[in-house]
This record gives sequence, C-alpha cells and structure tokens, in this order.
Amino acid sequence: MGPGLADGRRRGALLVEVMLAVLVLAVLVIGGSAFMFHSRATIAEQARKRQALDLANGRLEDIRATVPATLTNVVAKGFVGWLGKTGGVWRSATARFADDVVQNGLTYGVETAVDYRQTFMSVTTTVIYAVFPGNASKERLSLSTLYLPEQYYYQ
Repeated sequence: MGPGLADGRRRGALLVEVMLAVLVLAVLVIGGSAFMFHSRATIAEQARKRQALDLANGRLEDIRATVPATLTNVVAKGFVGWLGKTGGVWRSATARFADDVVQNGLTYGVETAVDYRQTFMSVTTTVIYAVFPGNASKERLSLSTLYLPEQYYYQ
C-alpha cells in the first residue's frame, strides 16, 4: 500500500481537486457579485427615474390645481414660452429656463413649456436629471397635458 491509502481506499482530496473546487467557487462568487452590482445600479436608476416622473406629474397637477385667473395673468393668450414657480409664485419667460428642485439630496431641473395660442394651453413639463449622481450625462423625462382656462368652460 502506498502513502495515504488505508485498506486500499483513498483518504482526503488531491490538491488538483481542491484547486478546481476553489476555482469554481471563485467564478460563481465573481459572477454573483457582478449581478448584484448591476442590479443595485439598475434599482438606483429606476428610483431616480420614478422621482423625476413624480416631479413632472406634480408640476402638471400644480398647474391644473391653480386658479385659471392666476395662470392667465402670468401667461397671456398667444404666449409661447416657459413657465416656472418660485416660492409659490408663477413666473413666465420667453427664454428657456428650469427650476432647480432638490429631492432626497439630488438636484432635478424642471422645465415647463407653454403654448397658449389656442383656446387651451398646451403644457409640457420636462425633468432633467443625472442617472448617477455626479455623472455628466443627463436624462430627460417629459409629460404633457392640455389646460383649459375656466372662461372657456361655459361658452
């Protein structure tokens, strides 16, 4: 009988078998960690996109909830431009601008384009945000609605 053999049977594992098992485990761990990293990044991206969608929807709901006379004092018939709200006060301009909104420590730019050439107001809100904080590339998410000033309801 040779070394490591008792009663003609092997005891323990060969070095090659142990190294192969370690290699298989290392591949599984590396693949699993890459999957976890990618899924966490995707979850964070979706959270920012959901927050942007909530901001855009909130701006449109804010416009819908505003007394029509208040908006038509800021946005006259025939106006095509940009609308914003600072400190609870609506303001308009023909030059493009965005309100900076900070939510959960992240800054989102909120632009609201207005076209009031018809009997209704076409409103599009766009939220500009970084997919990952500190990332130079920006994503845009837009929602649109039509707003009918009160004076046209009963004509």
